[in-house]
Amino acid sequence: MARHLLNLLVIPVFASAALLSASCEKRPDLVLYSAGDKIFTQNVIDAFKKDTGLNVEVASDSELTRGVALRTRIIKEKDRAQADVYWNNEIANTIILQKQGLLVPYKSPSASDIPDQWKEGQGHWTGFGARARIFLVNTKEVKKEDMPSSMHDMLNPKWKGKVGMSRITGGTTATHAAALFLLLGEKEAKEFYSKLKAAGVVLCDGNGHVKDQVVSGELAWGWTDTNDANVAIKQGKPVTVVYPDQGEGQIGTLLIPHSVGIVAGGPNPENARKFVDFLLRKETELMLAEGDPALIPVRPAGKSLDRPPFIMDAAKIKSFNSKIDFAAVSEKLPWVIDYMSANFNWD
Repeated sequence: MARHLLNLLVIPVFASAALLSASCEKRPDLVLYSAGDKIFTQNVIDAFKKDTGLNVEVASDSELTRGVALRTRIIKEKDRAQADVYWNNEIANTIILQKQGLLVPYKSPSASDIPDQWKEGQGHWTGFGARARIFLVNTKEVKKEDMPSSMHDMLNPKWKGKVGMSRITGGTTATHAAALFLLLGEKEAKEFYSKLKAAGVVLCDGNGHVKDQVVSGELAWGWTDTNDANVAIKQGKPVTVVYPDQGEGQIGTLLIPHSVGIVAGGPNPENARKFVDFLLRKETELMLAEGDPALIPVRPAGKSLDRPPFIMDAAKIKSFNSKIDFAAVSEKLPWVIDYMSANFNWD
């Protein structure tokens, strides 16, 4: 029956044969649903396996539906949970699962020094390793005096067809849009996205695609995440990062943490807690900061291990995080994805 039910899930989730087969030779010690890019998460998973000797099975989803497909899968599996842990690359979909009673509370000792703003009070989820929504700029295509500084610069006619962003179907781009709808109000947010469409902003198939288009020069600059930008910078590409709307009277950017929660009714609850403890350690935080993800520690600089010099201190980035509630963002997210898909995923 379990196998039959799984085969009915017509969603873009790629799982190993061990997850989809009812006749596994050996059941995994931990089943992880991970919405992060494999090249970013695999080092952590490998380190956990080496440290514990546990066998970990991982299911992920595509860039465009990042987080949404796995959220849907967990909801469909609620009467017979297949996953132990949900590692999300953002926060809103995690809160949706919490509100549906699909995450169990666990206050990891590893998270004791993570500020309260980054974790749910009862321990249903904990945020870590944030990404900032930034502009990646091709320095060969954009002169210093023409550098963008605000999201409203995307509306400048000089950049028509040369500035891009991801389609708003999931992941951080959708969470960002939902946050802007709350911050600006529905009327102003709709007007802003309507103007983006009219300005000829190019839509890409995910934040990684934005990065690739900027690196190649197809786009002069684009709205993406710090982790994608860092990949290009480490490769020595002619790009630079701009944190938008940092000036006086401007709204700031958005910091979106990764988040982790334990799935209710999962088959391996003890090992789930072990993985969450491992993921939220300072040492893992440093691993994610030093590696390609370049995730921004949510612990204050004085409480983190020494971070690389290119990693910004979250406290020094002007953001509008304090003006929004991620729980409210999670409530708005499904509507925003539907609305934007119907009206503003233009070509």
